[in-house]
Amino acid sequence: MAKRKHKKDAGKFKSHFELEVSEKLGDENYETTEINYEKPAEEHKYIPDFTLERNGVEPIYIECKGRPRTTEEMKKYIWVRECNKGIDLRFIIMDKKTLMPRSKKTTVYEWLVKHGFTVYVWPNIPKFEKSDL
Repeated sequence: MAKRKHKKDAGKFKSHFELEVSEKLGDENYETTEINYEKPAEEHKYIPDFTLERNGVEPIYIECKGRPRTTEEMKKYIWVRECNKGIDLRFIIMDKKTLMPRSKKTTVYEWLVKHGFTVYVWPNIPKFEKSDL
């Protein structure tokens, strides 16, 4: 049985998955941007996992998602998008088969696609070259 990785071993990242993604996207892009959003009747702040700046265009924000803890956590991304029209918020998920919290059939992938988000399944993500951004 493989030794379990502890969160503290991931350094500044919140998970080993984020650490692994940073090796492809660059850790200098990790949690560099703070985006305002309002949860109905409350104001909150959201910090995307990665911000990829683009020349003359809005940046691409990347959220790494393994297993969401609650459906409320996932609704946050809809609120962020509603409060920031035109935001390019994309997701990299660990596994296409991971289920939504309290669901026996809806996967995180299906939920994100249903709500209009761009989703990549790790490790099959595009190469985000500075020249392409």
